[in-house]
Amino acid sequence: MTYQELDGETTRVARVIMSSAGGNIQRGDRVVLVYPPSLDFMIAFLACLKAGVVAVPVFPPNPTRRDTLLMFSKIVDGAGARVALTNTEYNYMKKVAGITQVFGKLKNKGAAAWPDNLKWVLTDTTTKLSTAESFQIVDPDPSDIAFLQYTSGELDGLSCRPLYFSLYLSSS
Repeated sequence: MTYQELDGETTRVARVIMSSAGGNIQRGDRVVLVYPPSLDFMIAFLACLKAGVVAVPVFPPNPTRRDTLLMFSKIVDGAGARVALTNTEYNYMKKVAGITQVFGKLKNKGAAAWPDNLKWVLTDTTTKLSTAESFQIVDPDPSDIAFLQYTSGELDGLSCRPLYFSLYLSSS
């Protein structure tokens, strides 16, 4: 992929982000990135920066491991995300594995619920949504959050660390 192709793809996905959730996504809103390791993840991450939304990278939950499902639910809830970006590869795995049914079983045991209000957007198949004329690349303010980094510690559980544009702007 050339830099020109990367720029075109990230702009296309940024337009998709801003038109998702009925166009109610605003600068600073949180968007969960749920991708297996891939170029699709990098494109979506850079698209979030272009669109001015806060990327929340999350490793895709494994339906056979309850701990990853619960971690995913906690991160989505903690970030306040309404949109999840993914690709067809993970979306297919999610459907085949029946993640929502697995969560239904966990819910009966008093565990966290699957985030049903999350709108899933496939970024590798959405070419027709890229015509939003009003889209403009956001010029970030140093005080804007670039992305949220969630980590799990052994003693204190899940923690969130916002990373600001000032960190990146000062090192360039």
